[in-house]
Amino acid sequence: MNPTPRVALIGAGIAGLSCAAQLQQAGLEVSLFDKSRGAGGRMSTRRGDGWQCDHGAQYFTARHPDFRAEVARWQQAGVAALWAPRLWLFDGDSPAGRESTVERFVGSSALSAYPP
Repeated sequence: MNPTPRVALIGAGIAGLSCAAQLQQAGLEVSLFDKSRGAGGRMSTRRGDGWQCDHGAQYFTARHPDFRAEVARWQQAGVAALWAPRLWLFDGDSPAGRESTVERFVGSSALSAYPP
């Protein structure tokens, strides 16, 4: 009987967390290591007395089909949502509203609330 393969990942940012999820789905045992107190990396959340603030990435995009599938899982878990910003283009004289052609996503509660 072969033991379950074990993998150690360094870095619990969005790339490390996404990699860990894929490896776990493939049946591997994954251990994540990070220098910070919690997961999230550049998409982490700082908390204080009665406040929280996402820092680093204010939003993120998902273009690759595999990453889009992962983001869909985050949306189903309630920790990510589609963001439809009102964008303005400044051409030197006056601002003009512009439709966004890129889907942008934000954290629904806190960016570091990555689903298990």
